[in-house]
Amino acid sequence: NNVKLPDKFELGFDEFATGLPDTAVAPLLGQELSQVQMLMNILLDAKVDSVISLHRAPLPEERKSLSTPTPSPATGRTAAKTSTPPPTALQRNVVDVTFKATPAAARKVLNEIANSSGQFFIIRTLYVHNEKDKGPPRQRTEPTPPQAPQRASPQPGAAAPLNFIVGNEHIEVSATIEMLRFGS
Repeated sequence: NNVKLPDKFELGFDEFATGLPDTAVAPLLGQELSQVQMLMNILLDAKVDSVISLHRAPLPEERKSLSTPTPSPATGRTAAKTSTPPPTALQRNVVDVTFKATPAAARKVLNEIANSSGQFFIIRTLYVHNEKDKGPPRQRTEPTPPQAPQRASPQPGAAAPLNFIVGNEHIEVSATIEMLRFGS
């Protein structure tokens, strides 16, 4: 596919390359990994030039497992049992992705994300930056005097080759994408 990826690309799960996640959070991380893989497959199938970065926001459950202190035995006996909150019907995972592509490949990526049937994606923010800062120069042409009508040329389709002045550039696209997970 020749899509250039960042060095040590871990699909946004860099912290788990060296250590395992908490057992309670592992199923949610597995679901999120599947979502990120779908997103990356969309980018690879569209044949973007390169993926510059992919960052994911940690799940709330990840933060809880890291920040919950172990209660001391004395407070553990006196603390009232609290019920766990009911599961929410909708959970969101946020991913920031930046890639370079041709305008056609970028359109294909955005259309595939918006029309994805396997995963519900929402593009929250989108930034598009053209690699060329300025447009093509304007050429001043003097009006040509009207010419006498000419006979039809033997090759009517033999025109000068078209010179495209817009559309040959590549763009850098940065998007914040929300991946929704529906509860059961």
